[in-house]
Amino acid sequence: MALLMPPKGESKKLVGAAKKKERKWSPAHQARLDSVAQMDQVLRDVTTTLAKLSVRTERKSSDSDSFEVLGGAVGIDGLRATLYDGRTGEKRLEDDDESRKSVALARGLVRGIFKPDHPYRTRLGYFGTLVTSGAGVLNESVTVASVSSVTEWTSIDALFDEVFIHSMTLRSMPRNAFTASGSISAGATWGPGVSTTTTNLISNAGIMIVALFNGAAGYSSATGMLANPTHASAQSGSPWTYAWRNNTKFDPRGVVAQNTAWQGWTLIGNVTNYGGSVQIRSYNDVMLGDGTHALTLSDIAVTFDVSFRARA
Repeated sequence: MALLMPPKGESKKLVGAAKKKERKWSPAHQARLDSVAQMDQVLRDVTTTLAKLSVRTERKSSDSDSFEVLGGAVGIDGLRATLYDGRTGEKRLEDDDESRKSVALARGLVRGIFKPDHPYRTRLGYFGTLVTSGAGVLNESVTVASVSSVTEWTSIDALFDEVFIHSMTLRSMPRNAFTASGSISAGATWGPGVSTTTTNLISNAGIMIVALFNGAAGYSSATGMLANPTHASAQSGSPWTYAWRNNTKFDPRGVVAQNTAWQGWTLIGNVTNYGGSVQIRSYNDVMLGDGTHALTLSDIAVTFDVSFRARA
């Protein structure tokens, strides 16, 4: 039986075409890609491990009918459960020795993967909402320190010591964008063109957005925000995106500080002190809604570009 072979020269063409499709990165860029992929995988593994420890400890604490698990929290040292003793009526905190040993072992293993004093960069995020006050006044502030609200933060705290935040991006998607903007509690008078005896209801208005740095206080009026060089305009009833970018220069081996409102390298345990925020107010401080209910204007995806490093 004769073997079917490609015409002379065709095999070389196929090999050459395959080589052209391969995209080659520089060694430095490939190393960065590998480190980010490695970090993401470790974070997923540690998060899964901590979740399993939490379930196991709750089941263990519930073996006796006299105890009830009121809550639990996983930290870098293990799992601590709040128990209620049905016999004595007392509450107490109980540390789980097994989970502490497991977390300590996992921490040591995964930290050994990362080079000391070498930053690893990734993206994190969470969802929030843009809501007026009960009187319909829009004056919202999203802090950079809210990065600690992301789901992976406990796992990150177990792996690294310090954090640097490069940027925070807000992406707003309005509710009821193609009708009356926003959502409001039951019983409130609402709808396009609806008016009361005293005034017309406003469901969609222009908004002013500015970036604030370090410990700068927010503006008391939308008029004051006009002079801020970072200000941007949007409409509450339309999608918009705004990015806060750190004005502190990033140094991979920069010093760490624990000062309030510091925007450089900060201990992960002190990230609530991180400086910077984004303030949002309505144009001319107009009142939204009926003036007696809080109006949810939109859902906001808050994403962070961050670097971490382990130095201990």
